[in-house]
Amino acid sequence: MNEILSVLRLLLSALIPTIVIESVPLLFFSPRRRWLSVGLLCNVLTNPLLNCLQIVFYLLWPNTVALWSFILILELLVVWGEAWFYRNLLKVTSGKARMVSLLCNALSFGLGLLLYS
Repeated sequence: MNEILSVLRLLLSALIPTIVIESVPLLFFSPRRRWLSVGLLCNVLTNPLLNCLQIVFYLLWPNTVALWSFILILELLVVWGEAWFYRNLLKVTSGKARMVSLLCNALSFGLGLLLYS
C-alpha cells in the first residue's frame, strides 16, 4: 500500500505543476474556460502515462542516450495527442492546435528540466 501511495504522490508531484505551467499560455485564448478545460483534460490523460513510462525506461536505461531519445519521442507523441484534442474539442485549425500544444509542452518540459535537474 505504501508503494502505491508513493507512486501516486510522485505522479501528482509531476501532474500538478504541469497543469499550472501549461494553463498560463491557455489563458490567452478565447473562450478561456474551454481552453483551460481541454488543457486540463489533456494533462490528466497524458501526464501520468508519460511519467509512468519514463520511470520504467529510467529503470531500464538510467541516464543514457536511449532514455533521452525515448523521452523525446514520448514528448512528441504527447504534443501530437494533445493537439488532436485541441483541434477536435475546440474546433480550431490543426496548425493552431499543434502550435498551442507544442508551446505548452515545451514550456512545461523546459521548466521541469530546470526545476528537477
